[in-house]
Amino acid sequence: MFTKEDKGLLLTEVQILCPDHTGELDNDFAIQEVNRSILSVKNNKATGCDSIPHEAWKTLVTADKEAASLTKLFNP
Repeated sequence: MFTKEDKGLLLTEVQILCPDHTGELDNDFAIQEVNRSILSVKNNKATGCDSIPHEAWKTLVTADKEAASLTKLFNP
C-alpha cells in the first residue's frame, strides 16, 4: 500500500518523465492520421462499443471522400 510520501514521489517522477503536452490535445486530426490509425487495426478482432467491425471502418477509409468525412466527424 502506498503512503502519502510514495504518492508524492510517484507524481514527481511522472512529471519529470512525461512533460505537459496538453496543448497538443487541442489540435484537430489530420486525414492522414485518421487513415493510418484505422488501417493499422487488425482484421477479425472484437468490435468496440460501437459494434462496428474493423473491416467496415477500413472500407470507409479506402475512398478519399469518405476519409475526409470521417475526419470531420472526429474533429470538434
